[in-house]
Amino acid sequence: MKLHIENLNVTLNSPQQHAGLLATLAIASAAGVMDKPSAPKIGDKWPGTEATYAGVSLSTAGDRLVHLLLWDSTSDKGMEYEAAVKHAEAVNTSMASHLPTRHQSITLFENLQDSFNKDYYHWTLTKAKSGSAAFIQVFDYGSQISSNLSAECRVRAVSEIPL
Repeated sequence: MKLHIENLNVTLNSPQQHAGLLATLAIASAAGVMDKPSAPKIGDKWPGTEATYAGVSLSTAGDRLVHLLLWDSTSDKGMEYEAAVKHAEAVNTSMASHLPTRHQSITLFENLQDSFNKDYYHWTLTKAKSGSAAFIQVFDYGSQISSNLSAECRVRAVSEIPL
């Protein structure tokens, strides 16, 4: 959510108040605070969704930070990689849900580990350099390993909200 202010009238009684307001606005603008959505506590639902807030992580492209949301939808059986990608993308098309990347899976392990069935491996979106394997997240002790794309692993979907 962005706030757009067309006109703002402020009456200040002294030059010091004027300078303080300008300094506060400049710092907030430089830090990007004025454009950032307010995030709930990790583990709480993101406002207006059924997704759980997982914290800040790298975007899918790895070029910026995003708020990471974990959807409650889970697969009750394992599926091969390509089916897993499609399944994750279908969880919430309006918020561009997808498999979490390796980096995002680390955030999920660190912040929402108890939201995952630790008896199963979970796909990440990140393929190995060979292209014939992708990384999976192990939620009982946090490791990541690569697995053949035909392996059947569990699926959880995430969405990103820009900071």
